[in-house]
Parts: sequence; structure tokens; C-alpha cells
Amino acid sequence: MNKLELFIPPPVLALIAILLIWLLSLLLPAFTYQVKLLLWLAVLLVQAGILLAVWAIISFFQAHTTVSPHHPENTRILVRGGAYRISRNPMYLALTMVLTGIACYVANLLGFIVIGVFVGYLTWFQIRPEERVLAQKFAASYAEYCNQVRRWV
Repeated sequence: MNKLELFIPPPVLALIAILLIWLLSLLLPAFTYQVKLLLWLAVLLVQAGILLAVWAIISFFQAHTTVSPHHPENTRILVRGGAYRISRNPMYLALTMVLTGIACYVANLLGFIVIGVFVGYLTWFQIRPEERVLAQKFAASYAEYCNQVRRWV
């Protein structure tokens, strides 16, 4: 993997995105909107994202493999159970759900642009390098898994 890849750890990237969503809502209130029940949607998305993240982490611990996104080469086993049956990247999906909940909470359309940039950056600089390593390490098994489970959902 080259130095541009994996530069910002995903949780740090998510915190930066949260700050941007919040700042944009304060600095550009013209993009704010009102929708009834938005607070409930925001709470639901954040809670579901947290539960998905916990489920994904438990799946990794049960498989006795690394959770570190910076060292996919240390992965000892291809985790296909638990949260990994519905997404190849449930931890990143969970972060995206939390960001979406926060964007709904602040009710500013610009937050969704931040989420799009977050997903694009994460896919290009985190997920694709991980996929290359896993494809080399687990070959046919990983190819089969990719055919069965989508990258995001």
C-alpha cells in the first residue's frame, strides 16, 4: 500500500466529518430544513450505527483476528459471519449511519455532501487497499465472498 492510502484512520475521518457537518450547519444556515420526525430518524440512525459497529467488532474478536484498519495484512482469517454477512464493511457502514444521523439532527443539506465525500474517500483510500490485501491473502475464498456480499449493503 502506498503512503497516500490509509493516511487518516476511519474513526478520525468520521470525527472530522462530524465537525464539518456541525460547522457547515452553523456557518451556512440557509441550507437548513425542517422535517417532522427528523429527530427520531437521527436517533435511530445513530443507535443502529453504534449497534452495527459493536456487532462487527464482536465478529472480529470471535474470529481472533485484527480489527486494525492500518494492518489488513495481519488478518488471520476472513470473517464472513455476523455483521459481515450483510456488508463486507459493516464498521464503515456503521460510521456512515452515525454521520447520516448527525446530518439529520442538524438538518442541513450540506451535511449530506460531507457524507458523500466521506464515503468516497473511505472507499478509495481505505476499502480498496484492504480489498487488494484480502484478495492476495485469501484468493478464491475472498472472491467468492465478494460475489455473495456487497461492499456496503
